[in-house]
Amino acid sequence: SSGINAEWPLRPGKEARIPKITGSSPQLHKRRYLVDWVATICERCSISSETLHLAIMCLDHFMDKYSIEDAQLHLITLCCLLIAAKFEEVDMKIPKIQTLNYFVQNAFLTTEFKKEKSTDCDSALIPLL
Repeated sequence: SSGINAEWPLRPGKEARIPKITGSSPQLHKRRYLVDWVATICERCSISSETLHLAIMCLDHFMDKYSIEDAQLHLITLCCLLIAAKFEEVDMKIPKIQTLNYFVQNAFLTTEFKKEKSTDCDSALIPLL
């Protein structure tokens, strides 16, 4: 046996369990902007490319699963980055909520970050990681 999962011949091992993205998000046309924006944040905060890629994967899956109000897209994107950083970065490199909120001109309350991260984002994304 080649060790490749027959159900997902191009996605062996752990990746085979990750659901496919359907591309059905009503916000799909905004993905490019959000990816560029979060990449800029990662660069400014010295966050690794692995964290950036994980954050984008989380965002893709979240957008695919939920219809997100435009006003919440930045918050969801930042929460995806925060969750990814908690998996990929050492503690001192995990951005603070206040730092991330700076990139949206402090548009969100700390409680909004914590609520979104702890309810919607975590429950939707943790199974992917």
